[in-house]
Amino acid sequence: MTTEVRIPDTVDAPPTPAPTLDIRGLTVSYRKGRRLTRVLDDVSLSIGPGEAYGLVGESGSGKSTLAFGTVRYLAPNAVVEGGEIRFQGEDMLIKDPAALRSLRGSKIAMVYQDPTSSLNPSMRVGDQIAEVFRAHDDCTRTESIDRVLAVLGQVSFPDPAAIYARYPHQLSGGQQQRVVIAMALAGRPSLLVLDEPTTGLDLSVQAEVLTLIKELRRQHNIAMLFISHDLATVRKLCDRIGVLRHGRLLEEGEPERLFTRPEHPYTRGLIDCLPREGMHKNTTRLRPITDEGDAVPGPSEVAAPAEIDRSGQPVIELVEVHKTFGRVRAATGVSFAIHPGETVGLVGESGSGKSTLGRLIVGLESPDSGSVLLHGQPLAARVERRSRSDQRAVQMVFQRPDTTLNPRRSVRAALTRAIAKLGGPDPVEKLAARMRLGPAQLATVPRRLSGGMKQRVAIARAFAGDPELVVCDEPTSALDPSIQAAILNELADVSSARGTAYLFVSHDLDAVRYIADRVLVMYRGEIVEDGPVEEIMSRPRHPYTQKLLAASTARFG
Repeated sequence: MTTEVRIPDTVDAPPTPAPTLDIRGLTVSYRKGRRLTRVLDDVSLSIGPGEAYGLVGESGSGKSTLAFGTVRYLAPNAVVEGGEIRFQGEDMLIKDPAALRSLRGSKIAMVYQDPTSSLNPSMRVGDQIAEVFRAHDDCTRTESIDRVLAVLGQVSFPDPAAIYARYPHQLSGGQQQRVVIAMALAGRPSLLVLDEPTTGLDLSVQAEVLTLIKELRRQHNIAMLFISHDLATVRKLCDRIGVLRHGRLLEEGEPERLFTRPEHPYTRGLIDCLPREGMHKNTTRLRPITDEGDAVPGPSEVAAPAEIDRSGQPVIELVEVHKTFGRVRAATGVSFAIHPGETVGLVGESGSGKSTLGRLIVGLESPDSGSVLLHGQPLAARVERRSRSDQRAVQMVFQRPDTTLNPRRSVRAALTRAIAKLGGPDPVEKLAARMRLGPAQLATVPRRLSGGMKQRVAIARAFAGDPELVVCDEPTSALDPSIQAAILNELADVSSARGTAYLFVSHDLDAVRYIADRVLVMYRGEIVEDGPVEEIMSRPRHPYTQKLLAASTARFG
């Protein structure tokens, strides 16, 4: 007698693990007087162990409120009107302060957009990371130092011991952000919330850090909420992506589906406004998103590309400029010129000397030797010794607008003062409108603006005196894709109409490829390559340039 063995038609799949983070119907408003302004409207999403969820959207969409909400770091005037935030099944909205403190920095870690907000300026960075190890692992001082050196090596510092001993102000913006990421990883979290974490990183470091985060996520099964306006980075890193606009989650899906077959017009608009290979200001206009959520209609081609005359006197010229900070050579025999209407891109990794060159040109640093010439005449080394006309002629847009905007002055007051000081030709309203700033933004103070809006104010102020040269130090790094498209269009239009020249310092090679006529590549204080943008981007000669371009390709996956 034989026994018949029945094989089931289907095999049950293993049970899906419970989500590390589960947000259901979250609605958050901010109270101003008797009014409530809604910033998150019935948002639901979940992230499983080891999963990376990307949240994209423009400035003011509610991304950062959602990030802060996951760890209950909401502002005092925030009102949670409904919904749940559950971490590993526990309701975060009912936890007392002591329970929240035990989770923050250990089971839940956060990396912020501005690294200076996370670092104590009076304390060596290594000691700050060591505090995290001692607080959560109860290890000795010697053990904590060894762990700090190890984690600094993990985030691509070639000399961890030297970085350990430095203070935050002695590090570049990219180096500061790597320290903050190391600090977040020190607690070995189950959930890592990253709010624009790679905004200040150059491409080669960004590629290394993203690879590191992916490896750590895989090794330790870390759930990750990655919030960014950088669509390329989110596409590379995340398993799923959600699109947030005006506090509502419009669309959610896997990266390839979302980028190739977006269902919502707003998602399509976000993707279409990005500068891509083959696009240049002389042939194609970028297409920002309208208030209705679609791309700006109309022709995308440029009617008449601007011609640059390099036969005459340059606007600005550097001749054998040297600058050191202690043993660090920030500029070694740097020489180049920029002509009227020309945009020169300056690329290189953090600490290569890019920002120092910009500061030397505008007079915020003095060269050890060499000259900076304006129309062939030497400029005073320090800005305070320059004439008003020279100050008006050379302006700068900084990477961090918070460092240059008076927190007590309204946007209108700041722009009015700049126009009066520099003798600008345009009224405040016209100047603001060029940077997509309306009456509401003019009436407010900087602290109430998003990071992207603050940068638009800083750019508008730099143009208040109708300058001849503007040093743009990472001017679009904090901007979402649509605003970046609008700003790049505006920079190109002003240059074409008024002959304004730019030194465009950036780690975003796509933006540089679009806006620049010529590119300088800087490595350890030296210009290692100089040529037309298309030649540098398609046929790089120097190994370092090749490395930068390879990192850009890796970023897009």
